[in-house]
Amino acid sequence: MMAQKKRPAFDHVSADLLAQAEMWSPELFCGEGANVYRASARPGNVSLKKLGGKCFEGWRRNIFFDGITTDELPPDVPLYRQFNLDEFLLHPGPEHWETPKLEESWCVQPGDIVINRMPPVYATWITPSVHRHPVDANCLIVRGLNQGDGFWLTLVLNQEAYIAYLTAGSGTVHQRVNVGKLKELRIPAVPGEIRQLAVQVWDCLDAITSLAEATYRLREDVAENVAGYFSEFDWMGSDFEAQLRNGTFFPAPAIDESLKPQHVALGAWHHLLRRKLGWVSLAEVTIGPQSQPRLGTAPNKKISFLRLGDADDEFGFNEAELTHSVQQLTRVFRQPLQANEVLLSTLVTNPRVVFADHIPTATIHPVDQWERFTFLETPGGWALVLATPPIQQQISMLAQGSVQQFASAGSYYRILVPPIPFELRRKWDHRLREHRARKRELVADWKKLRAEGQRLFEIWFNG
Repeated sequence: MMAQKKRPAFDHVSADLLAQAEMWSPELFCGEGANVYRASARPGNVSLKKLGGKCFEGWRRNIFFDGITTDELPPDVPLYRQFNLDEFLLHPGPEHWETPKLEESWCVQPGDIVINRMPPVYATWITPSVHRHPVDANCLIVRGLNQGDGFWLTLVLNQEAYIAYLTAGSGTVHQRVNVGKLKELRIPAVPGEIRQLAVQVWDCLDAITSLAEATYRLREDVAENVAGYFSEFDWMGSDFEAQLRNGTFFPAPAIDESLKPQHVALGAWHHLLRRKLGWVSLAEVTIGPQSQPRLGTAPNKKISFLRLGDADDEFGFNEAELTHSVQQLTRVFRQPLQANEVLLSTLVTNPRVVFADHIPTATIHPVDQWERFTFLETPGGWALVLATPPIQQQISMLAQGSVQQFASAGSYYRILVPPIPFELRRKWDHRLREHRARKRELVADWKKLRAEGQRLFEIWFNG
């Protein structure tokens, strides 16, 4: 049986439809965005202005021809940028958990909808737990809507059809969201069920953001504690890179297998940390390096793969978003991810830590760009320690190869960690496990709420 061809949004484009279009572009009538025209023609639709909303750009740096710059931000003010945005949720970086230093119109406020202008386009709903920092000019802010209208508009703006409509005809090279179209966009009146759902979504999204900050604060506490274990001496000084370039003397015990300057310098640091402060290697607090056979051939059952980009900033990953295919199965570990494992990425320029605090619901195979650790005790506590600056600095100095991006397999077991008391590590381990369990609950709740919102949208859009 032959598959039926997908019918275009319009078999016939009427004169009235052409008259209301700002341009006669085929993509407005033949693509996904054409369905928006059909939906907008229904009675009862309202404009953003009628809902009480206004749309404007984020902070833009203005430079005049005479070299005078206005609207400069202080150098320590963090900006929300396009990569911080996702569907409904904002993903703050470490700098965004600082106390806001400005109160300007382009600083986010609870109830705002922030949309990035270049694909992939996401609409993010700002809740009270988001710190009120500014967004940059590559993002648009919609402000002034009540809770129900705000949720409905965010839901609408995250639909492929509306994204296609807002970016249609915006450019041949780089598509961008058209500000004028967004301001004039007409959406249906908010269904009653949406207003009830909006309250639940608001609370869920705010709880997810609040938990992310709590995890960051826990990470800060651990980093402050670890810093106290080497505050007695400045092992390399602030101008260490210059010292290496100009020549620096290191003792013989610092020289190991490699004569690369950063490797010898790391050996010198390790020599001091062991002798003066009693630090120990990861090989001493784990079961040590293990043979890690690769997958090689595809298994009969459906499996998921954990890549470096799948890790988040909260020591976890989203199981639902993992890929089910990779190009090289020979670069995948045969043994699936186990409960209580700690993974550390071998990408030394951006090392991530993952803590598998529970048995995954699916079979997940990490790629071989992860180093896998099985700690003798308190794996969650040690995962937090691995994310602290002194450990991350050691990781950066283990770079190998011509591009100095990755560390070699097994080299991480040389990393030294401070002799943190068991009770303190157990406390950290318990808190991180609580955070991870709570995050799974909230993500599951959000998934259900998102599906219900999508169901209500499709009832209207396809009706």
